[in-house]
Amino acid sequence: MGISTTLLYKFRKAGMPYHQLPGGRPYYLVDEVIVWLRNAGYRQEKIWTK
Repeated sequence: MGISTTLLYKFRKAGMPYHQLPGGRPYYLVDEVIVWLRNAGYRQEKIWTK
C-alpha cells in the first residue's frame, strides 16, 4: 500500500484488521484494510489521511 511503518503501527493501534498464524508474522488482506480505512474515516489523497 506504500505506507510507512509508523503509519502502519498507528493504524494497527486504531484497530486495523490483521491475521496471524500461531508463531507467525501478521499479514493483512488489502481489501479488508481498505474497507476498514474508509469506515474509520480515512481517505486516500497522496497518502491515507483522516
